[in-house]
Amino acid sequence: MRMNIGKVTATSGLMARFSSMSGMNKLASMLTKYEGCDWGLTDKDDWVMNDQAVESKNGRVVALYKIDGEEIFIITEYTPKPLTTVMLTGEY
Repeated sequence: MRMNIGKVTATSGLMARFSSMSGMNKLASMLTKYEGCDWGLTDKDDWVMNDQAVESKNGRVVALYKIDGEEIFIITEYTPKPLTTVMLTGEY
């Protein structure tokens, strides 16, 4: 299963932390996993809810990843077109 993540935005804190080419490559790899419905460190219950939101194209998808010691949220809202935000967890 793959999801449509729509328009992607990133917070200023995330961009400052991962502004190097290496950082950008890590973020791109993480987004590829997310598009493939790999919800990272998300717990089992949220994993199921994410799968349901993707299948229905309705609701909210939230995933948690860790890169270089930083926890990162990726959140997609289906309202009605998908909009995805990538942020450090401390920015939520």
